[in-house]
Amino acid sequence: MEWLSATLLSLAKEAQIDKPEVLSYDIDQPSSALAAVTVHSLFMATPSKERIHLVMGRGRTDRAPMPQIIAIVAKEENGQIVNYRTAYSR
Repeated sequence: MEWLSATLLSLAKEAQIDKPEVLSYDIDQPSSALAAVTVHSLFMATPSKERIHLVMGRGRTDRAPMPQIIAIVAKEENGQIVNYRTAYSR
């Protein structure tokens, strides 16, 4: 998944993160109750594979007296990044 790594690093570059670190987590969907599976199996879509990616690092030090911590949280569904948020420390 080189495209995913390249996308996350481009988001880090856009946020001006110096030496970004990337952590990824798989999200397991809770198993449904047996009765719900049998009754609703025709109407329910299969659960999508979800992952959360966290990109963290320090911002450039020439903009502030103290280094700013920047974090990007990206959500991946079925191999596509569908949402991301950027957070900045004070």
